[in-house]
Amino acid sequence: MRGYLEILRSPAGLLILASGVARFAWGVEGLALVFHVQEAADSYTAAGLAVAALAVPSAVLAPWRGLLVDRHGRSAMLALALSAAALVLAIALTPAVGPSALSYIALAGLTGVVAPPFTAWTRAALAARLQGEALRSAYTVDNIFEESAFVVGPLLAGIVIAVATPGAALVVAACLIIFGGVTLSTGRLGREWTPLRRDHSESARGSLNRRLALAFACMAGVGAGIGLFEVAVAAFADAQGSKGSAGLVFAALSIGGILGALAYGARSWPGSTSRQYAALLAILGAGLALLALPAGIAALSAVAAIAGLAFTPVFIANSLLIEEFSPGGPGAVSFTWVTVAMNGGLAAGAAICGGLVEGHGTDPAFLVAGAVVLVSAAAALLLEP
Repeated sequence: MRGYLEILRSPAGLLILASGVARFAWGVEGLALVFHVQEAADSYTAAGLAVAALAVPSAVLAPWRGLLVDRHGRSAMLALALSAAALVLAIALTPAVGPSALSYIALAGLTGVVAPPFTAWTRAALAARLQGEALRSAYTVDNIFEESAFVVGPLLAGIVIAVATPGAALVVAACLIIFGGVTLSTGRLGREWTPLRRDHSESARGSLNRRLALAFACMAGVGAGIGLFEVAVAAFADAQGSKGSAGLVFAALSIGGILGALAYGARSWPGSTSRQYAALLAILGAGLALLALPAGIAALSAVAAIAGLAFTPVFIANSLLIEEFSPGGPGAVSFTWVTVAMNGGLAAGAAICGGLVEGHGTDPAFLVAGAVVLVSAAAALLLEP
């Protein structure tokens, strides 16, 4: 724990804190967007399309935004943040147009195009200035903040929606994005904790080589497993007559992830980072497969918490591998490939799971989720030189 406290008290801790608060916007934005579009257009279909319009370009164009900030630095980060915030505010203030609320869908899509890469920026800056155990501790703290964003963000959104409106929650999200863009790109923090500037060709070459591509492919397997998990948990809770209890299972996975991250980052573990990565993937895969055993929400939550012990550490190990496998050190674009891999895998897993659950129930879905991640664990063994 002392290593974490030292990081939090250091300038790196200020960077992580500022970036972590900014990333609460993603947790606020998703829930607020659903309710805002549904209320304005009186259509959950339109709300779903708006969320998809936000998510797809956000994931697919992540490397482009990473290249942009690698080449142009703080000015690009600030421009992306201010553009994204302006578009979120436009969604909050624009009346629905047409039966499918085309205005919201279009604005959400544009927001996804310019979503600022807060996570990639932060981890590239940490990799440029820290080494060894300090870097491991910093990645651990940053991953805990990232995990917390998807717990605190929806909670904050729910409070604002309850006392005001979904539009007000979108305004909160926009303010958080502005805070992140301004804090990370201006003042002393922006000057001292900026990723190394790179030209376009250097950044593109260093962002993806054979070993990095394999590490990201393993993360796509994790994404597929989580996509299967999310849909299967929702179906399980529905079958139990309590849709809302699915949130308990998701929270259990996150809590397990935070505890696992604290344990993983607190000490040096035997073996190379590649071996640790493979072992963590194997534990996560086995945990997801074991979700086929419980017959009730309480037991399912307990197993999810156990699986979660490896969930966040997988991301920490992946960040360490990006630093290890990037010649000359990683740029922001290197970390954006995690977003592409995870979101692509998650979409595929969720799509597969729908038909699997309807035809065969949730148990096979949990088993397939575990199997996919176990395949990633086996692939990770090939990362050894």
